[in-house]
Amino acid sequence: MKLPEDMERDELEDEVAYLRSELGLMRDDDDVAALRQAYPMPRSAARLVLALRAAGQRGLTYQQLDEALPQTRGPDGERQLKVLTVWACHARKALGSDAIQTIWGRGFRISPQGAARVDAALNTQHKRSA
Repeated sequence: MKLPEDMERDELEDEVAYLRSELGLMRDDDDVAALRQAYPMPRSAARLVLALRAAGQRGLTYQQLDEALPQTRGPDGERQLKVLTVWACHARKALGSDAIQTIWGRGFRISPQGAARVDAALNTQHKRSA
């Protein structure tokens, strides 16, 4: 394991994204509710969007998303990572097809347009409650 002072910027950004995923990246229910009010979508899709927003342009791998979001297991007890693709589809339908970008074979990231829509939805909610 490298010390932070021995790491390049890209390595540090990857490490931050990984550590955020390990911490769960679970957002307050208020943020989930605010996003769903502005853009109706299933709760799981909203959580995926907020996790991607927290990770920024680096995005998250399927494994990082699986750790960050409530575990989804199939009838056999195995993780079903395919459900992440379904949640991303729901998020795209709500936020626009340009909001979530696929990192082919790796995972997803939020686009600048998607991030702006999420930020606007959250800022609107925070202004109302202030």
